[in-house]
Amino acid sequence: MYIDPTMTILVHRVETEQQVAKAEQRRVIAERAAADKAARRVPKAPARTPIGRILRRNVETREA
Repeated sequence: MYIDPTMTILVHRVETEQQVAKAEQRRVIAERAAADKAARRVPKAPARTPIGRILRRNVETREA
């Protein structure tokens, strides 16, 4: 069976270009997700419960 070397090279190049394009898409999606996550960050202080604040103050005063 004859395998055309030119066709083999062409197929390999096309597959490589497709893989590069997919990798670029994944990179862009990851960058956008990271930017969205950074924009959504909520300060931790308001999320604490009143008892959590009291306990935290006690721990901080003991360490000092």
